[in-house]
Formats: sequence, structure tokens, C-alpha cells
Amino acid sequence: QILIYCAFLYAFIPSSKASGDLAGTTTAGFLKIGTQAQAVGMGEAVTALADGVAFVGYNPAAVELRSLTLTATHTALFEGVNLEEVALGIPFGKQGGMFVRGNGILFDKTDRTDENGNKIGSFGASAFSAGAGFYAHLGNVSLGVFGKSIQQKIDAYQSSTAAGDIGIRYRTPLAGLALGVCAVNIGRPAKFISREDALPRAVRAGIGYDNGFLKLAVDGVRYIDQAVFLAAGAEITLFGGVRLRAGYSAISELNSPFKAGI
Repeated sequence: QILIYCAFLYAFIPSSKASGDLAGTTTAGFLKIGTQAQAVGMGEAVTALADGVAFVGYNPAAVELRSLTLTATHTALFEGVNLEEVALGIPFGKQGGMFVRGNGILFDKTDRTDENGNKIGSFGASAFSAGAGFYAHLGNVSLGVFGKSIQQKIDAYQSSTAAGDIGIRYRTPLAGLALGVCAVNIGRPAKFISREDALPRAVRAGIGYDNGFLKLAVDGVRYIDQAVFLAAGAEITLFGGVRLRAGYSAISELNSPFKAGI
């Protein structure tokens, strides 16, 4: 129950490890937690790279679909605390397409007690985001937008708001080299009872290199309640399409700053 309580604090209560002007004033912390294995394996340094729907949460302009794509992710964070995501990508030819994505954090029922410690039932909590977006490739420039509804609930108390992400990706004249910038979680504050807190708005900027065999990327990220931090990642494609990934993020939510994947 202690782990579940700590997860409640992380998901719903404003962050306290920040150093920005709005330190301690953001909510919906689950929006900071990486979900897609490919992106997480590269340290989440994917703002300038492009792939299916794996990078939607980092830059909607980084989506690149060749066919109808469906992904689903389940992550067991702690005992009784699970992170879920599902994403669907629908291409409209080579120049663009749309995507639908939902992600959230779910908590098992927790005992409710009175002032004497007697059990008097249980309560639950959840927080999730769901929305849709579009991307378009215009020559060397890709644009993407994503709108989402954000819902949070603790027991009988609920909070609802909306937000959007907007991004751009530019393929430079140097073969394989790209630049990307994205603003995420831009929206109205979320209100619980009488208190309003801002969403964890952020700006991501990155540079990436992809020659089909090797991917390298570095991102700079600035959340409104955190100082700027760096992330870096690499991926190698071996025979048979096997991919090896590694990454590092100077600020990593809930786990080690070092990442790896296959």
C-alpha cells in the first residue's frame, strides 16, 4: 500500500523536484512517463527521428506510416499500479495520415479506513489521456498535431481538461540528418475540488541521424516545473531486422536513467 500511495502522489499531486518558476504547480504526472518500448529504449531521445506510431507522444510530426499500424503496451510499475497505452496509425498515402492514441495509469482498489484504522471499504484511482491527430510530409518538412482529453479520478473526485501537442521535423540537406521541435501538453489547468494546477507543459528539441542501419539522437527537454535536461539514444539494425537500442536520460521518471532494448 505504501508503493500505491507513492504512485498516487506522483500521478496526481504536483511535482516537488522541480526548479522552474512553476515548481510544485503541475498535475497529471503520468504524462511524463514513457510508454512505447522503442522510444524508451533510446532514452526517449526521439524528437527528430521518425517511425510508425512509436514516437507520437514525443513529436506528432515524427510519425511515418507505411501501413495500418496498431500497438499496445502494458507496464507493471508497482504492485497494483499499471501503465497502459494503445495507438492506431492510419496512413493517407505517403504524404500523411492520422493516429489515435490513449494512455493512462490505473490503480488497484485501496482500503479506506476511519480515524481508528478500521476498514470501511475501498476506493480506486485512475488518470488517462485519449485523443487523435494528423501528420503531413511537405517535402523536407513534416508537421504534426495531436489533441487529447485528460481525465483524472481519485475516489469520487474527478478532474477533466483538454490539451494539445504540435511538432515539426525538418530533414536537412545532409543525408540522414534531421531536426525536430515539439511543444506538448499545451492546455488549460486541471482542477481538483477548488485547486487548479497546470499540466506538465514541455518543449522538446532534438537532432537525429538515421542511415537505415544506425540511429543516433540527442534531445533537450524543458518541462515548466523542471530544469532543462538532456537525453541521448542509439539504435543498430542487425541481420534479419534485429534492433539493439540503448539510451540515457538525465531525468528519468520512476526508473534508471540508463535504457536498453532489443
